[in-house]
Amino acid sequence: MSDYQKSSDQIRPEEDEINLLDYLLVLLKYKTVILVSVVVTFVLACGITLMMPNIYTATARILPPVEDKVGLGGLLG
Repeated sequence: MSDYQKSSDQIRPEEDEINLLDYLLVLLKYKTVILVSVVVTFVLACGITLMMPNIYTATARILPPVEDKVGLGGLLG
């Protein structure tokens, strides 16, 4: 019996485990594709954001303090 038949007939749990080094190797293999897609997405998102009109505007009003003679503060004054 050949080695291929032995390994396909008898699957060991150790061979079925996930190795994080394999994932790292895949990321390193496709690092240029990943980097280019991140940069293109960033540039497109910035361009779309800058072309959108301003929807929200903030306004602030400073009011003078209100003289309130109610409560304990009013009794002391």
